[in-house]
Amino acid sequence: MNKIRVTTVILAGYLLLSNSSCKEDEASPVKVSFANTEAGISKSNLSAILEISFSRPAESAGTLTINIDNVGLTYGEAADFYTVPEATENVISLPYAIGDESVSLTVSAGSALNIEQDESLTLTVSDETKLLDTGDQSIFTVIFSENFVAPSGTTVLDAGGAEFTHQAFFDLSKIKQTRVDKLSWDLGFYSGETFRVIINNSAKMMAQQIDKNDLTAVTAQDTVGFAASQSFSAFNGDAVDWVDAPDGDLDSLALGIVSPTASENKVFIVSREGEGRNWKKIRVLQNSSGYTLQYADISSSTFESFDITKDETFNFSLFDLDNGTTQNEPAKDSWDIMYGSFTNVINFGYYLPYAYNDFIIINRNNTQVIEIIIDETLTYEGINESDVSGLTFETAQHTIGSNWRNGGGPGTAPSLKADRFYLILDSEGNTYKLKFNSMLSAENGERGYTEIQYELL
Repeated sequence: MNKIRVTTVILAGYLLLSNSSCKEDEASPVKVSFANTEAGISKSNLSAILEISFSRPAESAGTLTINIDNVGLTYGEAADFYTVPEATENVISLPYAIGDESVSLTVSAGSALNIEQDESLTLTVSDETKLLDTGDQSIFTVIFSENFVAPSGTTVLDAGGAEFTHQAFFDLSKIKQTRVDKLSWDLGFYSGETFRVIINNSAKMMAQQIDKNDLTAVTAQDTVGFAASQSFSAFNGDAVDWVDAPDGDLDSLALGIVSPTASENKVFIVSREGEGRNWKKIRVLQNSSGYTLQYADISSSTFESFDITKDETFNFSLFDLDNGTTQNEPAKDSWDIMYGSFTNVINFGYYLPYAYNDFIIINRNNTQVIEIIIDETLTYEGINESDVSGLTFETAQHTIGSNWRNGGGPGTAPSLKADRFYLILDSEGNTYKLKFNSMLSAENGERGYTEIQYELL
């Protein structure tokens, strides 16, 4: 039995904002803004990707102009810094196409960079053709520092809009966001000492064991009735065993423990939601360097086999059952929180999996968090390092979860909870206070774009 530790919550329905409130006036120009306002370059982080977001898809093709102010730093790959696309006389021309929702450029340290004291450059975005307007965040600062740790930051976590198509990983100390298509992986193979495999709980997956060890002996007959029960809309009390523990407990996973004894590792039927993502049968074994994955379509009389080596750079080695290995999640020391979709567990009198949007998890790699309810003694503005000593940090990955917001319901839109903020202790020992400023796009009121503000204690 999957031993899942959960917090009982009350299910609230979601209500999307009406089209009239969510849609921007179609006659107004598309606005462009940097997704963040700062990034750091250091010896351990030699480049920064600067994403420029559009308030809605571009209606025509054009070119953005990025002006660079680089006092104290020399441009060039053999000098202090360089960019992709390349700049000419400190100006970058960045093309965009019809339908683009964002474009990006990269700033990297040059081979001659010698960071002895902090330096910075600023980049300003504009559209000289006037096809696009600039939004609130038109200036980006890149800080060059030997050991860059961001003192503060404000950023919009981008999960791909109201459809929540992406997972947004964010590193507070480096002000760095990494967006991952949430359907680009299915299984995560743990890189630590134990042998554990997670399923992609951002993508409404389930995995159910059957009493067979041979994939070739498994047919569609073995899955009769599964479509009705392996569903997030089915009120089935057994379904809680077919998802991973939301707190991140690696001893409470849908796929269980991968045994060193091959005969003890059973076949699992894996369901995946999403267009073209058919169900699979899988079996996982241990090998000398990691794992052996056997997988196939349900009706296939043969199967494919793939060896996955443990890589301690990452929490998990990721695998896509359609396309093979992928490693799009950041290295385990390069993110602190993830924003997007998540499979939580709710008590309806018995526990059931429930798919959430606007959900936050913390990195299991030595990241900890405290939820602070504001009172007369503890406020976001007034808290300092001495206040932390008597508080207890939590390590469960879903501690923040959806607690920072109200879920909404009939006649009520989702909203922020103004009575709380969070303390996050990252894997490098930095403690940040963090609060949520909004959960909708400032440009068009769409969900999936949550703004956070944080500051180093």
